[in-house]
Amino acid sequence: MSEELTTLRYKELRDLADRIKTLAEQYKSIYEDRLYGSFKKDLKNAFQGDDADTAMNQLDGLNDDFEAMYTTIMKYSKHLSDAADAYENKMNTLRQTAQNLTRDRK
Repeated sequence: MSEELTTLRYKELRDLADRIKTLAEQYKSIYEDRLYGSFKKDLKNAFQGDDADTAMNQLDGLNDDFEAMYTTIMKYSKHLSDAADAYENKMNTLRQTAQNLTRDRK
């Protein structure tokens, strides 16, 4: 049976977390600018009275979904970054412990 060695590259994981965070910010900017900026303005101009209220309420309901998605993406980015930090710290601690063992044997 062969064993595969898994190597976690901390920098690559942090880079991925940063990329996901950047994409989340772009996602948020797009839906805020386009959907809740120009589209909402156009929607207000197109509807009046009760129809306008109904359309705005539905659009505002979508905002909660967009915000929840943004929050989830940001949490995922943070989780990746935290995992890289924790794993790197653990490996550094183990490395230092191993060095101390060999130093003490001299």
